[in-house]
Amino acid sequence: MFPGSVFMRAVPAYLQLGFATAAFGSFVCAMSAARNLSTLYALRFLVGVGQAFVQISGLYLTLWYTRREVAFRGAIIFSSATLAGAFSGLIAYAVGDTLTVGNSGRAPWQWLFLIEGVIAIAFGLVAAALLPRYPDRLQHTKHWLFSQAEIQLVLERTAAWNTKGAKTSWRQVWTTLTDPKSYSFALLNSATGLTLSTTGVFLPTFIKQLGYSDVNAQLFSVIPYAFAFAAMLTISYISDKLNLKGPFMVCGFAMSATGYIVLLTDHTALAGMVAACLIISGTYTSIVLGVAWLGINNAGFTKRASTWALAEVFAQAFAIMGIQLYGKGSPRFITGHSTVLAFQVLAIIVAVAMMIAFRHLNRKRDRILEEYAARGEAHPHLERTLEEECDFHVNFRYTL
Repeated sequence: MFPGSVFMRAVPAYLQLGFATAAFGSFVCAMSAARNLSTLYALRFLVGVGQAFVQISGLYLTLWYTRREVAFRGAIIFSSATLAGAFSGLIAYAVGDTLTVGNSGRAPWQWLFLIEGVIAIAFGLVAAALLPRYPDRLQHTKHWLFSQAEIQLVLERTAAWNTKGAKTSWRQVWTTLTDPKSYSFALLNSATGLTLSTTGVFLPTFIKQLGYSDVNAQLFSVIPYAFAFAAMLTISYISDKLNLKGPFMVCGFAMSATGYIVLLTDHTALAGMVAACLIISGTYTSIVLGVAWLGINNAGFTKRASTWALAEVFAQAFAIMGIQLYGKGSPRFITGHSTVLAFQVLAIIVAVAMMIAFRHLNRKRDRILEEYAARGEAHPHLERTLEEECDFHVNFRYTL
């Protein structure tokens, strides 16, 4: 995560996103031919490497859109994850029903790896061919998609939180590591990472309670992802229109927490399905808004990138913990559900605390500028850029 994010300005996004996705797909295809555990582990490690470099899409958006636009645009991109969750159930249903060892010579799980890997390779190559470079790198050059006037408009619209020609700054990496906000964002991302990694463990258990076979259970797993698709796009759109992220993140975590409370208190299959819809909808909404909230409240490109990398490292560590939590206790998973619920509540507390802190810092900077104006003086920061001062610049305001 760290190299992909911090050195994003050095490696064009179309190359990093495109070829990382294609490499990810290639390794997934190779897993279908794995014959022993060591090979499977090695390929899974390489799949993770590919996934790490794909995670820069949220940063890429921050170079093209204003602070009031990135959440909904990010939701459009991340909605593909909910669609993938839905379609993976449909694909698994079709493969399990038709491509058996008897009539195809391969096990259904091998066909799943091949089909989904080939899809990733195709999309990766398309991205590498079509994604544009960063807007400040397109100035004074011809591009098949944008005119020079459009490129200039993008640069003008994003100038309030981006500096043209920004490069990797190791000073900003250190600033990230010493900024308490970085760890607050990391904790929020950890809560979503913990939930995201574990839903696939307990989701099939209560679908099977409805009385369906393993194959038909895959079909019913589409329902929660369909709800998440609608909820994520709707809430992200409203959050951009109101220019608020924190309250809607609290809403997302509260939805997930409600779902876990339902799982712990009502053990019927129908209640489990309702809980899954709440959990997955709340989690995907929190992920998208968390990426946007982190991005728009970190100025200085390297600081933004390294804060995101730190948040993702925390999320992956919590995802590993989540798998261990759900390693036993089926089908109730009381320990797992209780632990994840506790982190959802903690995330709500942290999000509220961050909103209070951001409001305080915004008002403090307003007072500082008023005091300088009353003395007829110009604040020293007015001669410096966001790349030099990051989000500590006196003119920078945090989005609640």
